[in-house]
Amino acid sequence: MRITAKDVAAKAGLSLTTVSLVLNNRPSRIPEATQERVWQAVRELQYRPNRRAASLVTNRMGTIGIIVPDVCNIFFASICAACETEARLRDYSVLFGSSGDAVELDLNYIDVFFSKGVDGMILVKAAHTTPEDEDRLMTKILDTNIPFVTVDRKLNMQRGRSITVDHRLGAYMATKHLIGLGHKRIGCITGPAHDVVTHDRLTGYREALTEAGITADPTLICTGDYRIDSGAEHLPYLLGKSVTAVFCFNDLMAMGIYKGCRSYNLKIPDDLSVIGFDDIPFCEALEVPLTTVFQPAERIGSEAMKQIFNLLNHEEEARDFVFEPVLKVRASTSFPKCN
Repeated sequence: MRITAKDVAAKAGLSLTTVSLVLNNRPSRIPEATQERVWQAVRELQYRPNRRAASLVTNRMGTIGIIVPDVCNIFFASICAACETEARLRDYSVLFGSSGDAVELDLNYIDVFFSKGVDGMILVKAAHTTPEDEDRLMTKILDTNIPFVTVDRKLNMQRGRSITVDHRLGAYMATKHLIGLGHKRIGCITGPAHDVVTHDRLTGYREALTEAGITADPTLICTGDYRIDSGAEHLPYLLGKSVTAVFCFNDLMAMGIYKGCRSYNLKIPDDLSVIGFDDIPFCEALEVPLTTVFQPAERIGSEAMKQIFNLLNHEEEARDFVFEPVLKVRASTSFPKCN
């Protein structure tokens, strides 16, 4: 027997009108707690609306396009999974595109998703996006006139919304932690030069050093690409600069440092302290659990999808949503052998 909205209303102990407003994402003053009762009933009953019939009334296809730089990167994969979970609650499906950090593929996926009639788009732009590339992206997005949300790396636009973490604060916290342990020569492996995240985290890194009276040495800063091999490749150079600690702008590059340290028979943190950014699930499973800056990938993905539905229903004005990072201190950082 097919479950209906009436069944959901009975399960939630609410009126059919209230349930219909929530299920169809209609603008209303229904409290969040009441909306959650509806979605809880939906989950328990495994209710699925008739999307084909609904599309004739709402003129919506029931799909959201999501573009990320690398779906194999656990951080972005977690965002995608949370987006899909949130969409499924509303009987929406998702289309995924993995750009490989190539702007041309970002642009291509926007065209593809537009041609498929998606109702909204979520974009994590390529890290290598230049100012000129950003202009092209903004023009393309505005031309589609489709509700969109940028995640992690925001676009400088009036329309749309961005869901990010305070990258500057996270980098400041990470660097200050190392300074507090007594480190003065702190190597840094960034993301690509044009990446807005790189800029914000570098700002936080430098602010912490300046605050402690330590001159930010540009020769201790290496440009990475957020991949494991990038961390390993820069390790010999940083060791040659006599660093006692390395701050990597993501956990994958930090794991590259782990890989390189094994080659040099170096022990973490006895010979070198290492700190990352993201707090992907592997961090605690390492032989030496990684100290890192946590950013809530699941909450970011869930909030991005919620904002898409808010835009679809004209429920709120466009605004940025910024999560605060959390420093997770584990075993990969300690006092340096010598100052």
